[in-house]
Amino acid sequence: MAQPVGIRRGSRWLAAVALVLAVACSNKAFCGIQTRQSWSQARLNRWALPPGRGKLPILGDTLELLNPKKMVSYQVESRQKWGARWTTSVLFKPAVVITSAQDLALARRQESRPGSFEAFFPPHHQRLFGKNSLLVQSGAPHARLRRLIQSAMTPKQVAGYQAFINVAIRDFLESCKQEPGYFAMSSKLQQTMVRIIVQVLFGQDLGENQLDVLIKDLRTWSLGLLSPPLNFIPWSAAAKAMRARGRVEEVLRSWISGKDLVEGTLLFELLNAKDEDGNALSFDEIIDNVFTLVFAGIDTTASSLSSAFLKLSEDQELQGQVREKVAGPDGERVLDLFLSEVLRTNPPAPFAMRLLREPLKLNDQVTVPNGYLLVYGIGASLSEEQLFPKPSEFQLDRGASSAVESGAFGGGPRLCPGRFLATTAAKQLLSAVLGKSGFTWESWIAGSYSTSLPLYDLCRQPDEGEMLPQMEKYCGYAVNNIPQLGDISDFLQQRTGFTLRPISGLLSARDFLNALAFRVFYSTQYIRHHGNPFYTPEPDICHELLGHVPLFANPAFADFSQEIGLASLAATDEDVAKLAAVYWFTVEFGLLREGEDVKAFGAGVLSSFGEMEWACADVPSQECREMGSMKEQLKPILRPLDPWEASKQEYPITTYQPVMFCAESLEDAEFRIAQFCDSLTRPFFPQYDPLTQTIRVTKAIRRATRHSTVELQRQKQMEFFEKGKSREN
Repeated sequence: MAQPVGIRRGSRWLAAVALVLAVACSNKAFCGIQTRQSWSQARLNRWALPPGRGKLPILGDTLELLNPKKMVSYQVESRQKWGARWTTSVLFKPAVVITSAQDLALARRQESRPGSFEAFFPPHHQRLFGKNSLLVQSGAPHARLRRLIQSAMTPKQVAGYQAFINVAIRDFLESCKQEPGYFAMSSKLQQTMVRIIVQVLFGQDLGENQLDVLIKDLRTWSLGLLSPPLNFIPWSAAAKAMRARGRVEEVLRSWISGKDLVEGTLLFELLNAKDEDGNALSFDEIIDNVFTLVFAGIDTTASSLSSAFLKLSEDQELQGQVREKVAGPDGERVLDLFLSEVLRTNPPAPFAMRLLREPLKLNDQVTVPNGYLLVYGIGASLSEEQLFPKPSEFQLDRGASSAVESGAFGGGPRLCPGRFLATTAAKQLLSAVLGKSGFTWESWIAGSYSTSLPLYDLCRQPDEGEMLPQMEKYCGYAVNNIPQLGDISDFLQQRTGFTLRPISGLLSARDFLNALAFRVFYSTQYIRHHGNPFYTPEPDICHELLGHVPLFANPAFADFSQEIGLASLAATDEDVAKLAAVYWFTVEFGLLREGEDVKAFGAGVLSSFGEMEWACADVPSQECREMGSMKEQLKPILRPLDPWEASKQEYPITTYQPVMFCAESLEDAEFRIAQFCDSLTRPFFPQYDPLTQTIRVTKAIRRATRHSTVELQRQKQMEFFEKGKSREN
């Protein structure tokens, strides 16, 4: 449900906005180039540029390009609108995006010319990767580092690391087989990738506690790469990432300076690598590039493997085909083709940026001037119809003969040196899972739906469960299908008069609650990441369809929700904030008592089996608590439903709820909410006319100046986390 900030959980695009604004307010350089750009040059060369126009003044397409959910779709949609190349601005600099294979090949050849291109990264990323990283270096220093590092990561060298890789994979198989039910595969894959890297680097495992600390620090560090550069705020993700980097660096330095290095490990090879002049890598260069090529690859490789597992679970015929061929003489080639197509459909790095230091002539009509950013639209290029017929389809027998050749690892002088290690680890793991000693699995989507159904019997109200068979019959609810919002909206309108309207962004509390007065519910359309089916910090289609929709088919609940919406029409900003909190603790995270049992009716609980366990189980499991960031709290604090108290209760929007309110029944909740709404001071009383779908009022009114409640809601969230920090200290 596209709910307001404060009612709904945060959105990642806000981080992109903060990143851009923080860069704009700083006077720092991007890889040695000042952020201020002379736009007169852009105007002089406009005749030579491709068509295009940024979606926002100055910012251009920055927010679209940096949004993890839109990186590829933005490129594909812009390509349909402007063609294979277009002009915009990115991070306050004029830019040209290229997506055709011909343009990308030309640009990569140009990169080989000394001084023609420079790497382009914000200062925040430079600090996290390190000044000696291959990613941020250009020219001769980049070429030197590349030669030394590549010597330790050639196919021959990587083949020597396979024994180390197998140790972690065997433990992964045993761990998966011992799981009693559904589990988050992405977390296991990430943990396994960390263990593989530790084995390859050091030749042995760290202690369990050391490994857990390393995994936690690497996750914190990688989250910093997607966060706004607010290093000056100690509790920001950026500052936490820098501290985590420091701790991991200490571990690496202790191993590098130790005398018991295992021969044949990656760390041993890096320390002994020398160029043609006999120069070796410094400790700082090794550390920065271990972060760049090894640790940074953990998330991307684990994510690609998650995509591979998901595809094989959704397409059982493909899984059988791959499983059969892996055991044959062409097993290596089949895995290469499979991974190539996985990386094409889910590229780990959908774009790259370079700063031009000399003009780039794309053809007789188009020349990109010096000083422009050149954005490689890799995501769109991997969906090019001419190269990949029916690009939206997953086809095992595509043209690329290997995962490396798919283009997902870049190309030219910046082709990723760690590509062989990443693909070797991925192929060995898939080969083990699909082999005779492996295991079978089902789609997490099916698992999420199937697991929710028996938990519904433990958690939900009886009337809600009776709706699901009807919605399976009339709306297309199924284990392997996501129903259409139009079909569901028609069903709800016939049942209770409620309708659904799709939305892609956040609403203020007033706008969202006002819509309920008209029996309109705004619904999101995207689906949570398969890495964590237990919990999502943002509302998704699972939340809407498994949580809200069955309840809106209940006439009593529909009336109850509309009551809150009608109260919001005449409410002050302060009262809207109170209504938003009451909505949060009832419609989103409400609980009911049934005898000695606690059951859920809040959509936020019913749409996640992690939330259901947290709210309704006598003793929530440790895995459940960790997934919802409640490692230190054993179970939620349950309080009797008191809307006046709930309206003042602070709450987080990115974790499980530490405090929840429990009503005696749905009728009891409806009665108490009606009392609370009647207690609000209102200048008029609205009434809904279902025939005309309009609002009638008890007196003549004039609409006041419109105010947004978003800032008020943000302030409440800030106060909640500030108090949490002070309690920790």
